[in-house]
Amino acid sequence: MRLIRRSRVRSAFAVLSTPAGRIDNLLLTPAGLPVVVECKLWRNPQARREVVGQVLEYARELSRFTSADLQREASKKG
Repeated sequence: MRLIRRSRVRSAFAVLSTPAGRIDNLLLTPAGLPVVVECKLWRNPQARREVVGQVLEYARELSRFTSADLQREASKKG
């Protein structure tokens, strides 16, 4: 796994709605690869397992998005 410097990753959406739920942050690498960021409180140890499943569901839904879908969502944000 290769780490990407934080300064090179750009925010695409602060919140992105998908059929699986709302992605807290969707970032893009310089190569255009998506990075899903889900924010949770750390207090609940069970949340780790749940958030992994949640992110996998988001990734499944994002794999079905076309560039037109992303453009449509971006235009909703103004």
